[in-house]
Amino acid sequence: MQLYMAVTADKYELPCSIADSGAEMAKIVGITRSAVLHSVKRGRIVRAGWLKGCKIVRVAVDADE
Repeated sequence: MQLYMAVTADKYELPCSIADSGAEMAKIVGITRSAVLHSVKRGRIVRAGWLKGCKIVRVAVDADE
């Protein structure tokens, strides 16, 4: 299972928002799904939406826990 997290763009990477899919994260942030996926792939900082200045990462979560 994978989760998408918007985290602060500093060395601590504190979570700002969590979503189950890229489309859900796009809806929360207010950007397109494509922008979310590009941000994850390239490690870029979000430049639009209310989470401006955050980074979006994909986190693998073990469903057995």
